[in-house]
Amino acid sequence: KEKEYVMKELHDGLGTILTSVAVASQAAEKLLDADREKARELVGRIGDYSTEAMDFMRTGLTVLDNPRGELGPALEWVKLRFSDMLEITGIELRLGYSEETAKMKPGAAIVLNLIRIIQEALTNIMKHAGATIAGIAIDRKEGGLEVSITDDGSGFTPGEKAAGFGLTNIARRIETMNGVLEITSSTGNGTKLKFTIPHAGDGKE
Repeated sequence: KEKEYVMKELHDGLGTILTSVAVASQAAEKLLDADREKARELVGRIGDYSTEAMDFMRTGLTVLDNPRGELGPALEWVKLRFSDMLEITGIELRLGYSEETAKMKPGAAIVLNLIRIIQEALTNIMKHAGATIAGIAIDRKEGGLEVSITDDGSGFTPGEKAAGFGLTNIARRIETMNGVLEITSSTGNGTKLKFTIPHAGDGKE
């Protein structure tokens, strides 16, 4: 069941991205003579879609390579994947979790959703926050997980930019895990996303 969940997400997600590539390619071809500037913009967008597809595939394969759904290997992958990327944009990634937390086995579905949430949040920070530090803290709480993702950037007024900042997708994923999301932010004071995931593994071998 866990593997089926990951495979379905890969199928659906890649299908959506590849459809966008096809549509943009057809549009660019039609505009080559009529509007070269617009065609060039679409080609750039195709490149972005291609990068997104590769990231999507890498994440899925990372989860499938961790069939026991252990948290530690997934978090190490997050650190390796994003530290350099954030550093290039002038952002320091601070990822904190205990050895006890790393031993938890929440399963492939929760691990996949957690990686996707972190990925979306860090992408938002890089694109919108103007931050210098991005922090991720993950703690075991009563058999579940408590996750905080923070930045020291420009902040925003919650509710006004949720869709544009990808928070709608993040909230949806948290909801599928029966989690609860809290957003704390204000202009000039950074942003904090905090959510809990109940029943995310007991940490036992």
